Amino acid sequence: MNGMSSSSSYESENVTVEYLQNQIKLLTVQLESTSSQLGQAVDNGWLFVAGAFVFLMQLGFTLVEVGSVRKHFIRNILFKNVLNPCVTIITWWICGYAFSFGGGHSPSNGNRFIGNENFFWIDCPKNNNFDITQTYAFIFFQWVFCCTSCSIVSGAAAERMKFPAYLLGTIFMSCWTYPVVAHWIFSYSGWLSSFGPAYGGIWEGTGLIDFAGSAVVHICGGTTALIAAILAGYRGKYNFRKKEGRTKSSRSLMTTTEEGGNLGNQDDASTLARFARIDGRWIVNELPAYEPTFVVAGTMMLWYGWYGFNPGSSAGLTNYKYNVSGRAAVNTTLSPAASAFAALITGRIISKIKYIITKEPEAGWSLSDMLNGILAGLVGVTGSCAVVDTWAAVVIGIVSGFVFKCISELFLKFRIDDPVDAAAVHLGAGFWGCIAAGLFADNSFIFETYGVTGAGYGLFVGGGGRRLAVQLLGAVTVASWSTFFAFASYGPLVAFDFWTGKTFGWTLFFERGYGEGEILTFGVEQQKETMVSAFIIPGMGADAPGERELSTFHNINNDGMNGATGGDTYDESEEESSEPTESEDETDTEVERGGTAKKGEKDEKKGMTKPGSPIVVQDEETDDIGLDDTESEGY
Repeated sequence: MNGMSSSSSYESENVTVEYLQNQIKLLTVQLESTSSQLGQAVDNGWLFVAGAFVFLMQLGFTLVEVGSVRKHFIRNILFKNVLNPCVTIITWWICGYAFSFGGGHSPSNGNRFIGNENFFWIDCPKNNNFDITQTYAFIFFQWVFCCTSCSIVSGAAAERMKFPAYLLGTIFMSCWTYPVVAHWIFSYSGWLSSFGPAYGGIWEGTGLIDFAGSAVVHICGGTTALIAAILAGYRGKYNFRKKEGRTKSSRSLMTTTEEGGNLGNQDDASTLARFARIDGRWIVNELPAYEPTFVVAGTMMLWYGWYGFNPGSSAGLTNYKYNVSGRAAVNTTLSPAASAFAALITGRIISKIKYIITKEPEAGWSLSDMLNGILAGLVGVTGSCAVVDTWAAVVIGIVSGFVFKCISELFLKFRIDDPVDAAAVHLGAGFWGCIAAGLFADNSFIFETYGVTGAGYGLFVGGGGRRLAVQLLGAVTVASWSTFFAFASYGPLVAFDFWTGKTFGWTLFFERGYGEGEILTFGVEQQKETMVSAFIIPGMGADAPGERELSTFHNINNDGMNGATGGDTYDESEEESSEPTESEDETDTEVERGGTAKKGEKDEKKGMTKPGSPIVVQDEETDDIGLDDTESEGY
């Protein structure tokens, strides 16, 4: 009996132990599942918060552009920047995401050139799949990147590109140009991707390091912006005018010349063209910015949004991704700080050199240079922020500021008018950012960020030239792709305007949609003696806070360019003059026929004598100065 009792007790104990073991295994599985779900929740939450930070950059772009343009065009800028997210989210839903990441984040799915699944986000797991790239949080995060890239174009062609042209260009860019580039670099299966070098890569397993988009976002957007600015011409270059009887009110006429270059109405700085040719020499007119405070606020908001842009590109915080995000955050702080000083000093040096060589008025410390330097530093470190050490981030920032300022001056030399320096900041610093990864990328940081080894690392940290060569190839490829399709999207619109503007007065691209049988340029007949008055306008001058003098050129053909305080100035107190005399009416009639006023004949009435000054004939009812007021024209 005792034997049977002990045997039964032993079996009961075995059953109890086995039961407990099974329970422990079940709890372990449940814990692992809960941990995995918690990790996915953290990663998805991080993407959503970071994406919201990046979306806030749309307001930053808007403030920068509004503060940088003339007040006549503010409504147009606001319209375009509100339009941008509305258009891009629809195109991202239809085909943008599918072309970028369709088919999932696997190197075995999709082809190397373009994604081909998940149109309209069909079959995308609803935040419950291990593949992070097919969650709604990731879709949202990548959309704001696309939206940011398209926003760059608006500022570069400000005051010249019409709403329909921007709409069509944004649709094309968000449907095709950007998504294909994003697939190449951000997707596992892309031919330039660094996420899947074990599956071939572009060169011995080495893909392009572009962590947060120096190439994908900024070279793509910056190149498109540059092409748009070139096609648009500088502000004041083209003046399409409506035919007689087609306008709601008559428009002013300006005397024109084949050489172009408008000195404009010397009593109103808003009529100036960006460039003017005087006695065979091109000069740069400083045009009045609406409100520098908006530019400062917008720049700081962009910097704030970049903390979602760069750290958020880790696509999560689990599995030590918090280290990647933290490193990206500190480098995103160091680089723009260094770049701001570099751009500021570079601008000052260039100004001194120009004064020594050409006697051009020497500028003071420029707030705009410092603000654009901050943005250039952010763009420059975007591609490598997760794979470089802090000292390298400082170097990247210094070079970014220098590159931006030099390219900005080069654009002025070639009469490329970019009101917000978008192309110099995004294309110039973005290109340098791609190269920087080939110089400074640390091998251990590459492994921590991309999970691969043997993918090549920076030349200056002992990695050889393979990484640098791949970075150069990737940057050139993205720039070439973007250039081709920028011309493809905007070129036909410009060609349409040059044809229909002459014939019918219709335009799609140019903001001043006035055609009168020919394409006219703003300008004046050249005189032996020409003088442009100095204008005191709200601005960003360091020498006189709150005021900024536009360039003053006095007797250029004899004396060269005098200092910014030289020459006569316009007396605002005498702006309202008496009724025009017969001689003035005769002068106006002469200008309408293409002539110029006699020396000093009208200017003496306003307290200044300007030999051969250009005269603007204004409409007596509307007092219109020939600029396209978007509020009256509509869209």
